[in-house]
Amino acid sequence: MFSGILKTRQGHVEAQKPIEWGKIDLQGNIMGSHDFPTISTYLRSTFKPVQSTALFHTLAQKAPEHLLEIPTEAWVIACSSHSGEALHQEWVNWWLRDAKLSREDAEHGLVCGVHPPLYGALELLQVVPSVVHHNCSGQHAMMLALCKRLNLPMSNYHLPEHPLFQDVLAFMHLHTPIQATHVWGTDGCRLPTPYLSLEDALCLMHSFAQGTLGNMMLKWMKTHPYLVAGSHRFDTVLGQMPLPIISKGGAEGLLVLWHLETRETLIIKSLAGDPAARDLFAWHLLAHLGWIAPETALHESPLVDSSLFSSIQSDLQFLF
Repeated sequence: MFSGILKTRQGHVEAQKPIEWGKIDLQGNIMGSHDFPTISTYLRSTFKPVQSTALFHTLAQKAPEHLLEIPTEAWVIACSSHSGEALHQEWVNWWLRDAKLSREDAEHGLVCGVHPPLYGALELLQVVPSVVHHNCSGQHAMMLALCKRLNLPMSNYHLPEHPLFQDVLAFMHLHTPIQATHVWGTDGCRLPTPYLSLEDALCLMHSFAQGTLGNMMLKWMKTHPYLVAGSHRFDTVLGQMPLPIISKGGAEGLLVLWHLETRETLIIKSLAGDPAARDLFAWHLLAHLGWIAPETALHESPLVDSSLFSSIQSDLQFLF
């Protein structure tokens, strides 16, 4: 049975965008496409809230006196795949100052690399891209700052054998069903990331959200949605809407959504790695599952920049 988006023209199918999804509720009941998707994927940036919460837990265990010194915005930028806009840069630089790293030191200290900020061309004309603009720089800057606070080596902070990653692994074993035997890979920003079936990924993200710290981090993300992604991006615009829902997207068409009231968790994966199709499908799936009202789905959309679909939405069919 096909799950995803059908694009038709004059009543004939012109293109198919296959998308898999699964949902789990508080009782552990799972539903989804094809009874439940069986493909696997790297978690990539959807893993950032788990990593950040694990390291919050580390600081709480080993140096709790430091917790009050770190604003919630700093933790949210560490969970984000930000666009490198001014406010994002401000909070990345907060972590770098906390780590006592100059901008020049950061260019060599952060291993995520450099790419231009993920916002408009006009801004790009006036900006020399730096490591701070990298969409994963919040996570990396946070890790260096925690190395400083915990008297850990900053070198090789991104490698699996570093104590910080070992703390992430221990947190996962303590709070989630994921075991060390699962396959690990390297994200595009050079941090370790697990390779899981969508069912295991759904269970991981759900278990994470049920914990006190995971639920706290998600609520902080909901409080500061602009830091989660940026202008005109799905995670931020959905987070800014008056809905008890927060989402975190990742590379290759992966998206995780949490309902903060019913405590359900939803995972969506575009098999073609298409984030635009994924986001559009997600919005209609939320209405199908009752997370948003049908009339909300018809008259509002978090796809502020929906030019890819704006002229053809009447020719799209959503099959769940």
